Amino acid sequence: MHLVRYTRFIAAAIYCGFCIACTGCAVLLDRDYSSVTPGQPAQEAPNDQQPHPLVPTANNRLPKPIAIVTDGLTKHSAIEQALMDRLAHKNGGQGYVRYSLENAKPQVINSLLQTSGIREVITIGEAATQAVPPDPSRQVVFCAVDAPYPFLKQGYLGVAPHPSLALQLAAWLQAYPDIKQIGVLSSQAFGDSINTLSQAAEQHDVVLFHEYVSSDTEALFVFENMGPNLDAFIYLPDPEVLTPNLVRNIQIYAKDKPLKLLAYTPAILNLPGVYGVTPSAQDITEQLMQILTQPYSPQDTHQSTPAYRLLTRAEVKPGIELTDQSLMVSMSMFEK
Repeated sequence: MHLVRYTRFIAAAIYCGFCIACTGCAVLLDRDYSSVTPGQPAQEAPNDQQPHPLVPTANNRLPKPIAIVTDGLTKHSAIEQALMDRLAHKNGGQGYVRYSLENAKPQVINSLLQTSGIREVITIGEAATQAVPPDPSRQVVFCAVDAPYPFLKQGYLGVAPHPSLALQLAAWLQAYPDIKQIGVLSSQAFGDSINTLSQAAEQHDVVLFHEYVSSDTEALFVFENMGPNLDAFIYLPDPEVLTPNLVRNIQIYAKDKPLKLLAYTPAILNLPGVYGVTPSAQDITEQLMQILTQPYSPQDTHQSTPAYRLLTRAEVKPGIELTDQSLMVSMSMFEK
């Protein structure tokens, strides 16, 4: 086991919504696509990226109205509401037309978009983004999409679905400054995420206990040895090690120690005692508006604005109290 001195941030997880983790998470976790343009790789974005106030100028386009295409999922309702509030005429916005996959098939929505002549479309969720095919006469800006790269390659613009690893760690440590020693286990596939944690941790003077493992059995053995040194443990969405058996044993240990459990994977976030970080719907809306107010024409192939904006705020979500009863109920549901 090696002891690594870290600073600034703890690992979070991109999820597909159907499992604890998937093999794609190692590739997508904390990727920065802020400078992606068709045919070009992503570059690192500055750490001090902050939203700028919207000050309309003669060069800014103010589209009227904007089409909102949503997947209608409950987990995206806060984003949808914040966006509609921002675009509402009564709030000084440019207005919007809303289409939902709950009420119409993609073919119908595309037909309505074509006949409306609307040239700016915001999509919420992957299904909604897939439902709006590329069209050189309009600009598509997506959000709440966990796998953005295929859409960026098609010329779409977008906003990151989750706060970066560094931003999540900063939020956790601000909320819980007593965290000084953190444990994390992963397979080799998550090496990039571990490196990110290593670089981010320095500013916060946090000690990270980490070891690469190849199975949940090995992970449990390593955890039992590192546990007494920890204030918190990070759940990474690693399918090679993150199993119900491992999670159950860590939850039991955390109840007795106590130990703070940090995660972003939705299946894990629903367990008692787990502290997660969620994106701010207002922040997502702000980043969408930053893209929409950049100079644009259909002929410039979207080169005049950054392709992918990172989030700038994160909100800590405390878990429910970890007790014998809550652990028994939650684990029975988790293992189904």
